[in-house]
Amino acid sequence: MTYFTISRPINGITLNGNEFLLDEDGEVIRFATRELAEALLRESGYSDLDGFCIEEESA
Repeated sequence: MTYFTISRPINGITLNGNEFLLDEDGEVIRFATRELAEALLRESGYSDLDGFCIEEESA
């Protein structure tokens, strides 16, 4: 199964690695499609998605 995650560089510095969008339980949120991940960011007020990484992963 393929899913997508949202992350961004810690403190905006790519050398620090990425921090991931988590749910209330501290688990990484997995989206069924890239479009759903982008929609959540846009609904949350982010019009510019350049600072985010939407990565495809396999379970």
